Amino acid sequence: VSNALTTYTPGAKPGGLLVDGGGFQIVDDGSKSGYFRAMYESLKNGYIDDLEIVVDADGKSAQVRSSSRVGFLDFGVNGKRLNLLSAELRKSGWEAPTITKKSHPNYCYQNGSPGDGAGW
Repeated sequence: VSNALTTYTPGAKPGGLLVDGGGFQIVDDGSKSGYFRAMYESLKNGYIDDLEIVVDADGKSAQVRSSSRVGFLDFGVNGKRLNLLSAELRKSGWEAPTITKKSHPNYCYQNGSPGDGAGW
């Protein structure tokens, strides 16, 4: 998990849409507790999103939360970020499913979904 977070590239453009262009900061690296927290910033308005990952005691699974601090909608940014991070986790052997219209229909309905230009 630590490697996926530290090698994350802010400013990635999945589907041509900029994600986290303002950069990010790892607040808690989880090295002792298995709890990771990072803050991601949008380029234009400086909005902050929070990401939290807790690796379960067995070390084989984790709980994840990614959320905007302001507002109700995120225009798919948290989903895109999680999909980028999950791709890195899969490279390390984790089972990390992607967020799709089928797996998260309500989120995609509110924030955009694959195939509608949202760049998933």
